[in-house]
Amino acid sequence: MSKILLIRPFSKIPITNFPLGLMYIASSLEKAGHEVKILDLRFKDSGMGDINKALNDFIPDTVGIGAMTTEDAGLRKCLQVINESKIEKPMIVVGGPHASTYYREILKYPGVDCVVFGEGEMTMRDLVDKRCFDGIKGVAYNKGDGTCVVNPPREFIPDLDDVPYPAYHLLDVERYFKNPFVHGFVLSNQRHAQIMSSRGCPYHCVFCHCVFGKKFRKRSPENVVGEIKFLHEKYGVNEIHFEDDSFNVDRVRAEGIFDLIIKSGMKIKISFPNGLRADLLDEKIILKMKTAGVYQVSIGIESADPDIQKTIGKDIDLEKVGRSAQIMSRNGIITNGFFMLGFLDETEEQMLRTIRFAAASPLHLATIHKVNPFPGTVLGEQAKNRGYNIDIRDFGEDGYRFGKINISAVSQQTLDKMQKKAYLYFYLNCIRLWRVFWLTPNKTTLFKHFFRLVFWR
Repeated sequence: MSKILLIRPFSKIPITNFPLGLMYIASSLEKAGHEVKILDLRFKDSGMGDINKALNDFIPDTVGIGAMTTEDAGLRKCLQVINESKIEKPMIVVGGPHASTYYREILKYPGVDCVVFGEGEMTMRDLVDKRCFDGIKGVAYNKGDGTCVVNPPREFIPDLDDVPYPAYHLLDVERYFKNPFVHGFVLSNQRHAQIMSSRGCPYHCVFCHCVFGKKFRKRSPENVVGEIKFLHEKYGVNEIHFEDDSFNVDRVRAEGIFDLIIKSGMKIKISFPNGLRADLLDEKIILKMKTAGVYQVSIGIESADPDIQKTIGKDIDLEKVGRSAQIMSRNGIITNGFFMLGFLDETEEQMLRTIRFAAASPLHLATIHKVNPFPGTVLGEQAKNRGYNIDIRDFGEDGYRFGKINISAVSQQTLDKMQKKAYLYFYLNCIRLWRVFWLTPNKTTLFKHFFRLVFWR
């Protein structure tokens, strides 16, 4: 039996959802007979001293750090503390979405023994069991001479029902319920939790990473609702946030989940802050969603310009999006639209098309970001081929919010102005603001998020 310490680095982003990635790895390692602890440093009362305490008290054989790109600075500080610790150096493994894309860069960080790319459950188990890197799929590491070795990728887990539920018992769950900031603008119940009911996305948007692959893999309705019941009964969770990339690609399965929730009699609220594919919704499934407890949905629209839609690979049916948004609005489901400004060679007129579409839509909320050509994405490669200097450091900390790399056809000053104009056009609407206020269950959370959106820039 090995002892594994899993760490989520600190982040400037105030949202503190459950660290599902680490929790899945923890439960898989426990199933294999290992002892695991999770240390989440994203809370305000956490600090680097917590790492030293965990190292000295637990004395792990392996330390696994899972980070997002926006937490790169936190990752580096964690590594520094571990390297300076007086205990015998554990095997240091870095994983997560950040590592899956930038494993070559991360292998240059002092103290990193190897990087896990792709799904981490089986790879981490093999690393802990064998304590070597050679022949383990999904691992990159440095040889003694400094050469980077990238092993073949690991096959994705075909049946997600085989993966045990996340290890909630390793966390102080009450800390997560107290956090006022959540993924999405609205919250009905403080006792909420996140669920990933599927992995992978069959679409080919150029701005997205591909950590879970392009094949849609799903958990069964029974498995998903079983987890919801567990959270509801064990921890008093009364609200579920689905964080899938493509929840409603399989309509039959989606309806099956809603049917089982309705049949269970659980009085819970449901939110989709990560988005649904709006052109796959119709009145029948929307009414079923409403009956099951869905009160908030986000939909990815990105751009209202037909040419941009094609070039970014989104190619969504805007007429169907409008109809779906209208039906959800009519049925009291708070609907948030995701938009992006500043795609490759995008003109001011194309941006205005998106701004006008958003302002005229029945959407209650809109989130309007400047485009980031992340390295490792198709868009990042396109920008790189056009001569833009794409550096990982431009996307850490605050970089992703401020959009440091402008690849559009307009100046940075104009792009900033267009984003401000988009928010003004959308929210300077008394009727829209009143509808949002009226429908939102938790007014306090709404106001905190709104002021964060306006001033946290």
